Amino acid sequence: MAWPLAVLLNLVLGYFAVLPLATTLFLLSSPLGARLALTKAEPTFREDSEWVAVNIGLSFLAVVLAVLFVVNLLTARSAGAPKLRYWLLNATFLALPYAVASWK
Repeated sequence: MAWPLAVLLNLVLGYFAVLPLATTLFLLSSPLGARLALTKAEPTFREDSEWVAVNIGLSFLAVVLAVLFVVNLLTARSAGAPKLRYWLLNATFLALPYAVASWK
C-alpha cells in the first residue's frame, strides 16, 4: 500500500515544484545569467527584480523539497523496499511533472 501512496505523493509534490523550479531556472538562464555574463541581457527586464524573483523561487523550492523529504522519510519506512530503489523511483516521479511541463 505504501508504494502507490509514495508515487502519488511524489507526483503531487512534483506538480507543485514545477512553478518555483521553472521560475528559478528561467531567471538563472536569462537576466541573472546576463549579469553573470552567461547569456545576453533581456532589455525589458528590470535590474533589481531578478534577485527578488530568484529568492521567491528558491524559497518555494526549499519548502517543496523539505516537504518531499519528510513525506518520503515517513513513507519509505512503511514501504519496506530497498532504500536505493525507493529513492531513485520517487525522485523520478518527482521530476516527471517538470519534464512533462517543459516538453516542447
